[in-house]
Amino acid sequence: MVDAAQQPPAVHAEQVRKVFPPAEGVIADSAAGTVALDGINLTVQPGEFVSLVGPSGCGKSTLLRIIAGLTDASAGRVSVNGVTVSGVDTNIGFVFQDPNLFPWLTVRQNVAFGPNMRGGRRNPHAGDVDDLIARVGLGAFADALPQHLSGGMAQRAALARALVNRPPVLLLDEPLGALDAFTRMAMQDELRNLTRRYNTTTLLVTHDIDEALYLSDRVIIFSPRPGRIQEEMVIGSGFTRARNAPGFVERRLRILETLHFAPTEADLPESVGNWKI
Repeated sequence: MVDAAQQPPAVHAEQVRKVFPPAEGVIADSAAGTVALDGINLTVQPGEFVSLVGPSGCGKSTLLRIIAGLTDASAGRVSVNGVTVSGVDTNIGFVFQDPNLFPWLTVRQNVAFGPNMRGGRRNPHAGDVDDLIARVGLGAFADALPQHLSGGMAQRAALARALVNRPPVLLLDEPLGALDAFTRMAMQDELRNLTRRYNTTTLLVTHDIDEALYLSDRVIIFSPRPGRIQEEMVIGSGFTRARNAPGFVERRLRILETLHFAPTEADLPESVGNWKI
């Protein structure tokens, strides 16, 4: 049995750089192309939940695609569970901004697709299909085709499809963005519970600062393009995740300030209007 302290990081990125070559109609940074990421060093431990926040176009989604093996880094190295990424790893779960469900399969069949490919009933996680469908609030739509789902419902099905395989590493690219506010908060609770239940290492790209704070063990703040890690915020175990708690509000403001949004006193809730941060 391997001691937890001797386990390799779940995800390790070392001096990762990504340059996209010039494309017709796109203004590049230079003749060499557009630098999306530059000098990214990031280590994520097994079971950790880490969120990536930053301006649009700063390379957050590109980093997820490099970790998943969907895109090659221009320089640097990425490893998952100690193995250098050199192509798509089927043990990594990925939920994109679009659900990408199979349109000819029902919700249940979409969610069961992975377990069926891995051995059907012999797969130890095949029995999770209906449980996960219920957990994401789609129990009444298990036999519906994707065309009969709203965008938010389809995204919930995509999340269940990724989680049913219990991937050791789960990559989430704005998976809750299509949901209404109340459903989104409920899904945040369910996502937090499920990733802890399965001890899933999770990287989340989100533009929702509250979502990042609510879900994460750490929040990584990216600079504008070229994407570099500007700051890392560790969320302590004693952190109160209530969105109106003073500590929560203080951290939200710190992230906004790091992203060069300096709120005035008029922007602050009354409960913290007299704070000096």
